[in-house]
Amino acid sequence: MDWRGELRKALAVQEVDRQLDGLRAERHRLLRDPGEIALEKDLLARRARIGAREAELAALERQQRLEDLERQTLETERERATRRLYGGEMKTARDAEGLQKNIDGAGRKVDELETSILQAMERAGGLHDQLTAERAALAAAEEVLHKRRHVNRVRLGEVDGHLPLLAARRQEEAGRVDPQVLREYERTRAGLGGIGLAAATGASCGACGFGMPAAAVVKLRDGVTPVRCEHCGRLLVDA
Repeated sequence: MDWRGELRKALAVQEVDRQLDGLRAERHRLLRDPGEIALEKDLLARRARIGAREAELAALERQQRLEDLERQTLETERERATRRLYGGEMKTARDAEGLQKNIDGAGRKVDELETSILQAMERAGGLHDQLTAERAALAAAEEVLHKRRHVNRVRLGEVDGHLPLLAARRQEEAGRVDPQVLREYERTRAGLGGIGLAAATGASCGACGFGMPAAAVVKLRDGVTPVRCEHCGRLLVDA
């Protein structure tokens, strides 16, 4: 068999295999794009923060409503007690003193509630501002992810369209190579990271640069038997 000629044909197969491997690897990256995954995680974190702020804001607003209702109730009771105190309904000084204490206590509680309500309003205002900014940032991040997904999907469609064409070309090129030589190439390629052939450059392996013994150079040029690089194990081609 003319190994020299057959291996030269096999170089065309290897070139197609290299392209196929590259496209398949790219397809895998497109399906699980690290950049897209990072953006998705970022969006989840942003949405969680917004959700937490919304929950905090809802709790503050609920607190404001309850405290305002309590304040109104206390003010109503204080007004009623004040009318009783100054309306001549008290029979004894002790009764009047007790009612005055209730009025004073209600007044202090109203003041505390008003302070708490104001603080809650200030905090709610700050949360509204934060939510506005974070929702805008979320929308911008969603747009970035949308664009990246679109670019990836377009490229994925291109890759998926090109892969069958390369597969057909590979079959055509492989059909030109002797089956025994093709099997040896494929076996070598499988164990050496997808590259089974290396063109000999002068007296060196074109893949690893290892020098070839003089006898190997002669055998390579004769082309009667296959010659492998003594360092990397690839089939050498006298190109």
